[in-house]
Amino acid sequence: MLHDNLVRHDGQHIGVVIAATFEQATYAADLVRIAYEEEPAATSVEAALAHAFPVTEGNEGSGTPAAYRRGHPDRALADAPVTVDHTYVIARENHNPIELHATIAEWDGDRLTLYDKTQWPGNVASNVALVFGIPEENVRVVSPFVGGAFGSALRTWPHVVLAAMAARQVGRPVKIVLTRRQMYTSVGCRPYTIQRVALGAERDGRLRATIHDATAETSCYEEYTEQLLDTTWALYRCANLATLYRLVRLNVHTPTPMRAPGHVSGIFALECAMDELAVELGMDPSSCACATTRSAIRRKICPDRASRCARATGSPANGSAGSGATPSRVRCARTVISSATAWRRPTTRRGAHRPRRARASSPTAARSCAARPATWGPAPTPR
Repeated sequence: MLHDNLVRHDGQHIGVVIAATFEQATYAADLVRIAYEEEPAATSVEAALAHAFPVTEGNEGSGTPAAYRRGHPDRALADAPVTVDHTYVIARENHNPIELHATIAEWDGDRLTLYDKTQWPGNVASNVALVFGIPEENVRVVSPFVGGAFGSALRTWPHVVLAAMAARQVGRPVKIVLTRRQMYTSVGCRPYTIQRVALGAERDGRLRATIHDATAETSCYEEYTEQLLDTTWALYRCANLATLYRLVRLNVHTPTPMRAPGHVSGIFALECAMDELAVELGMDPSSCACATTRSAIRRKICPDRASRCARATGSPANGSAGSGATPSRVRCARTVISSATAWRRPTTRRGAHRPRRARASSPTAARSCAARPATWGPAPTPR
């Protein structure tokens, strides 16, 4: 099909050939030859660490300052009888649900209808309206079935705008379905992170110093940060604490929230370091005296009932006790609520929702902090 007067180039009208079938369009795309001017690309966080820069502002609504410090952590770490200092690396994790991301765009005059896989229809309408310079009420977003998303459908990705652009050009509805290969580069990911956690403690396990530095990737055109450090300065009682968040710009797509955004990555490093500290102290991780504290953002991290249940489950039966317990062998050393899973869906741009109280028998009780003092009451019988 030949459509005239659809594309202007240098003031001239150019006809555009529209394929009648998907197979014709795929074949035509294979015939296109594109020449690129190659330039060096930055794709490795480690290779670009020299160019890392500190985050200037905390995440909106998360309560996290750009850099947090209380007491004298460096001095306290140097003076601590027992210390651990380790680096934990988490590779990039791509969103890849079974069903592919797809969008259908249809124009009716200056009104646009988008059938899109999205968790946030209002955000899509707002962004697309801004791109095309039309009122937001002129954009209708239909998303009856989101499918698997877990954060990959929170943003307005390029293929959504491309579908709308193509539909306006050809005067017909246009559908774009990402290929499986494109899913690795077009719908975000959990960012690559490098975290250094240094802990100093007394011989009885009380924490004297906590230092948690995180470096993560972002794109060259946007700064994306996660709540990697929120839990560190709120979960364990420690008078001397410092956290620092840095970013590295790479020639990659902007990361995006993934289920338990940021918190889960940060808690992984913190809890691994706590296990390492318990080994250095010759203590069982569940009895290491690093009691939970009330959150500095006025939210209680661990519900009473869940924490008492954690005490009950920290027994030899689950492999958490015994002189041979090491980080590689402990299966369930601290089964407690973590703020990563207790918070519903915190994101970089919208801040955190109010945390939900998780039931003690819920899968949410996955890992976390140590047992509470005995004065808090006896532990209930596990279900």
